[in-house]
Amino acid sequence: MRLLEWQSKRLLAKAGIQVPVGSVVESPYAAGDAAARLGKKVMVKAQIRIGGRGKAGVILSAVDASSAEMAARDLIGREIKGRVIRQVLVEEHIDAEQELYISFTVDYDARRSLLLFSSEGGVDVEATATNNFARAELNPLLPLPEYVVRDVLASAKVPRNIDRALYDLAKRLYGVYREYEATLLEVNPLLVLRDGMVVAADARMIIDDAAIERQPAIAEFGDSLLDSTITEQIKLKHDFDYIELDPGGNIGLISTGAGGTMMTIDLLTREGGRVINFSDVRSGRIGRDPSRLIVVLEQLVQKPNFRVLLVSIFGAITDLAAFAEALLAALRARPISAKVYVRLQGRNEEAARELLATTGVTTYSSLESAVSAAASTAKESTP
Repeated sequence: MRLLEWQSKRLLAKAGIQVPVGSVVESPYAAGDAAARLGKKVMVKAQIRIGGRGKAGVILSAVDASSAEMAARDLIGREIKGRVIRQVLVEEHIDAEQELYISFTVDYDARRSLLLFSSEGGVDVEATATNNFARAELNPLLPLPEYVVRDVLASAKVPRNIDRALYDLAKRLYGVYREYEATLLEVNPLLVLRDGMVVAADARMIIDDAAIERQPAIAEFGDSLLDSTITEQIKLKHDFDYIELDPGGNIGLISTGAGGTMMTIDLLTREGGRVINFSDVRSGRIGRDPSRLIVVLEQLVQKPNFRVLLVSIFGAITDLAAFAEALLAALRARPISAKVYVRLQGRNEEAARELLATTGVTTYSSLESAVSAAASTAKESTP
């Protein structure tokens, strides 16, 4: 899950890291009011989950309340890369002596965390700092060693008068990175002021999706989805994977297991079907609760060519009879006109088939047979 800038900064401030004073608002009038309270030059920054906001022209400066309101009016409601700006962050403009870059990220190949640092930060840091990145591999299970940070700072030719402040900052950042199980924590630019103080002028965090349920502080941001995609919203609110593949497709899919789901999609495509979605509903978490299935149905019925629902469940542990009850409850709660085909294999399979048969739902034990029937019906019923 990618956090918005203000969310990332809230976590940094909680850890004692200096960030600009500011507030998040959702209207031009509120932006002007926020700027008036600051009483100085401000930055008006779109809160949207994309990179390169500066180059996209959605970070603006304003000299007073009136211009801050105008900037917010220009930003709020704009669509950038498929996401609509609903909020802006109005915060104090800070004059800096130098802009730096620092990040912690996961190096999956090395099974390590990676510290990256550059004495050059800001827009286009990847291009401008190509030859100035210093890096170090870190054991994610251990605290940040001071000597590693000092070696990185020395490699980046950081002035000695600010290395203590930067070490303290790096230690706090790494604490945030580990505490919230982030896969990325980036501060760019990191501002160095005349007095040697360092300020995180911008912050970007990506939290491991699998860790969200262990992170109550992150879950608190759940109502601040705003510009997030349907996939992100469903992941955060319902803790399963739903990805839209072909909005104009004719086959909706409810399945379990990422590998099995992808194989099912491949088979459907080979048979000439157009699959609307990938959805791994994790049958072991369902029991007799139909809520996840209803979420998928709510998405599918919005698609104009939805003609067939294929349900494919392999339940090594899952009680398939309980799953069948949940499926029927979901179909009662959210009726669909699409033809339903169900492939079941696993524990209590026969009881599940008997239950579904009483409602007219066609069941299969063979995935290939279910796929063939679903694809054939979809092609016949789609104009």
